[in-house]
Amino acid sequence: MAQFQPTRWFISFIGTGFLLAAMVVIGCGEGEPEFGGERPDGVVEHPVADSIPHLDRDHVPIDGSTTLDEVDEPPEAVEALAAYLNDENETEPRELDLVVGDEQYFDVISPGAGRLLIAEGGFSHRLVEYHLETDEAKTLAEQGEGPGDVLNPRGLAREEDSVYMISGHEMISLFDCEAFPCALKETRRFEGLWAESLAPVGSAVAALSVPESGDPEEAHAARMLDLEEGAVLDAFGAAYVSENPLVREEFMIGSSIRHLDGPERYVVAYPMLPFLYIYDEGGVLRATYRVEEDFKQYYVRTGGEHGQSIAMKPEGSDRLSRVEVVGDETVVLEVTAIRDIEREDLNGTVSASATHENRYYGVDVGARESYYIGSIAYERSAAGTIIPTREGLVLNEAGELSLVAD
Repeated sequence: MAQFQPTRWFISFIGTGFLLAAMVVIGCGEGEPEFGGERPDGVVEHPVADSIPHLDRDHVPIDGSTTLDEVDEPPEAVEALAAYLNDENETEPRELDLVVGDEQYFDVISPGAGRLLIAEGGFSHRLVEYHLETDEAKTLAEQGEGPGDVLNPRGLAREEDSVYMISGHEMISLFDCEAFPCALKETRRFEGLWAESLAPVGSAVAALSVPESGDPEEAHAARMLDLEEGAVLDAFGAAYVSENPLVREEFMIGSSIRHLDGPERYVVAYPMLPFLYIYDEGGVLRATYRVEEDFKQYYVRTGGEHGQSIAMKPEGSDRLSRVEVVGDETVVLEVTAIRDIEREDLNGTVSASATHENRYYGVDVGARESYYIGSIAYERSAAGTIIPTREGLVLNEAGELSLVAD
């Protein structure tokens, strides 16, 4: 297996309905505002500052000023990630006897000791459980749109011996994972939910989904679901506000909601915005964090002769590409930075090739502190994924899986 390189596991243009221009490069001169707005040609560049939730709050900075060496007793998953990033060439991952479609549409958690549950979308749609002791791979669900089938599965989340999964944005499935393999227990369809991520707590499930309204008073991002009754119980959390439903959708793609065990119950993040939002169990915002270390903003452009497109600045753009909870109150944040967008060869031809860097931070929500874990740079052509699980770091390099464990 070739040497592993991590990913920008972050852009998904599928299902948005957008007329997308492939990485359109736009200019940004000195003195221009940090966030977008309306240009003289009538094009609106989102995010517009007034539409970003809680922009005017005092944010806890995520800036890398504190290192892991200064943290007392960080979670084991954080230490394992730091060790891998700092000693990548010394690491010998264990190859798993399982190949998946790619690394962009991929998620994995551990449903129990010695087991991995893997969801993949993209070209192949399936849910697979892998037993680490026997190397047995058991397909739990295959592509389809009915109960027990999967379509673009995502949002794997565990609550004790149960695992929840989103399929087709509208179906929530519950699996009993007390023993290998997990068994499907129930599937509910929530019409119009368009969910991206799940956080189960007790008998309810918080689903992060595209707001139905562009009204700031009604644009709640999280909805509490009763899986047994198939009902929406409540809604909380602010999302990016826009009258254009496709813009709201684009800002939700790849978003995350995670469950914390402390009194501050939920962490919410959107890839295009440099913020973490922390809510308590009543849905009240308790804290916000902001990535301040050279975070460059993507844009969604609307209006003008080209309709709607994704764009980035010539000097580069960043995304919050992954958010994972490790330990009771610690969040690991992956920020993917794209740099050197424009390159000129000897003939004067300008290309849009780029280099990437993944920066990793730990956020201690209870202590209101953040720290830098490490980073790794790579070429765009060498993509992959690092996902911390209870069994160790799962590495996905071009669909080939391996595990870094103690």
